[in-house]
Amino acid sequence: MRRKWLWLSIAFLAVLLNLVALGSFSNEPLRPLLEQKMNHRLRGYTVQLGAAHFHPLGFSLELNELMIRQNAPP
Repeated sequence: MRRKWLWLSIAFLAVLLNLVALGSFSNEPLRPLLEQKMNHRLRGYTVQLGAAHFHPLGFSLELNELMIRQNAPP
């Protein structure tokens, strides 16, 4: 019975460590991808994104220094 709990706790810690690593290492490739997709989908506007952070435990996305500019005058 103890062996079962030991393996379950090791597996849980491994999953938790992978989530933390995923959240910290995937931030830089995420910013240009999001910026490119937003610029492609928003016609008449240009998007500049300073930083993007993905938080895997809360499954949330944090956008810093987001600037949306209109290309043509209204």
